[in-house]
Amino acid sequence: MARMRKAPDERRTHLGRSVFRNTSVASIVGQTEWHHYFAQGELLEAATALDQALSVYPELDAHGFNSLTHPKSPLTELDLPQIALCLRYLSMCDRTAQVNRKIDSYWLKHRIEALYRLPNGWPFYVSNGALIAAAIGDGLNVKPTKPWSHTAYLSISTRSVKALTERSRSPQGVLRLEACW
Repeated sequence: MARMRKAPDERRTHLGRSVFRNTSVASIVGQTEWHHYFAQGELLEAATALDQALSVYPELDAHGFNSLTHPKSPLTELDLPQIALCLRYLSMCDRTAQVNRKIDSYWLKHRIEALYRLPNGWPFYVSNGALIAAAIGDGLNVKPTKPWSHTAYLSISTRSVKALTERSRSPQGVLRLEACW
């Protein structure tokens, strides 16, 4: 029996995850209600970050590394808005040469949620795995906190994270997400 050729816009599997090829970013994330808060370039950058992260850490899922205590929840194209938001946040942080053992990804995800708000005032949810994927895609050094842990240390400055945390504590400092398209 002859094998049928797949159409170029069908899904291809990469390390057990679904990744789109030859598909517009708008059609990928058009399934979510959050996609319009990000420019298409940001979503494309998030898709690249996700692909890089999964190629380095195939076990990475929405909970982070080695999520033995949670059911597997793979990172997919529906997580691109979360990754894009994490990339925005990380672009405001200073880098360090080594991983910072004072800041782990789970703690930092809550700082991101505190800083960014939806127009209705609710926080924008960010998964631990989305933050780790964004950090890897942004070129940060990422190291699991322990071999069995789901969190990671990142190579970002404590000072810059503290400044952003202070900003999020005042109502004027909170960043409201606006529709881009």
